[in-house]
Amino acid sequence: MIIGNLIVMPIEDSLLYVQPLYLESSTTPVPQLKRVIVFYRASTSAGVTEIGGQQVVAMQPTFAAALTQIFGAAPPAAGSGATPTTPGTTTPSGPVSARVKTLIAQANQQFQAAQAALKAGDFSGYGAKIKALAATLKSLQAAK
Repeated sequence: MIIGNLIVMPIEDSLLYVQPLYLESSTTPVPQLKRVIVFYRASTSAGVTEIGGQQVVAMQPTFAAALTQIFGAAPPAAGSGATPTTPGTTTPSGPVSARVKTLIAQANQQFQAAQAALKAGDFSGYGAKIKALAATLKSLQAAK
């Protein structure tokens, strides 16, 4: 198991932390993304009560699935690996708007592009893609 670079993105007065986890195999020369851990803590002004507590953690196979779990979709299925970090913390549930789905897909594409740039050693491209991802996540927070 290889722990990828921790990515910290500001969203208004809050921070979103993203930690990719890779699996390295002797048969595959390039490590493969297996899980993405996302941690989000809403600030008081952003509405902590909206997400049911101070913080939410999700661990999913893709970045899009982790964002969906944190920012709005059905609660995780039992055994999905995602757990709230404090008693009483819940994941938002209810229908997801088309705009939120589009923003989640866009954020996932930007995350994948940033990871590809990082693997290629293109640090300026990586920075630009992370900056674009931060803007998309800010839009996602506003759409919530």
